[in-house]
Amino acid sequence: IKYPYLLNWKDDPIPEKTKTGTFITTDHSIVFAASDAISHYIIAAWRIYNNKTNELTELLKSQNKQTQIIEAMISKYADKAVFETDVLQPMLDSAKNINKFSEYLKRLFIAQLITNDDFSISVLTKNKL
Repeated sequence: IKYPYLLNWKDDPIPEKTKTGTFITTDHSIVFAASDAISHYIIAAWRIYNNKTNELTELLKSQNKQTQIIEAMISKYADKAVFETDVLQPMLDSAKNINKFSEYLKRLFIAQLITNDDFSISVLTKNKL
């Protein structure tokens, strides 16, 4: 997925794709940093829920390793109504406990909705999740 651009440890950031600075949050904002597999899962699901699938369609045409995952995500999430309830909140709830987090990610992997990778997520919010 092209945007938002994901940073990694092995490549230098591309200045024109990397945004820096500050952003304003509200009492209801949720800010998170996640490893690439979780980031891809959340971003792709958000795109599907918001009918912004152009880049996902391009990835499907390229037949890369994400093809099966994207097809499974489109099949599962295309008719859903609430991204926060179906994708984001279950991820955030599971992250409160390492065992629940591990089990949740296993279920996503078995359902072919996420790649097998290292998984981490850090969440910042003003309100209790």
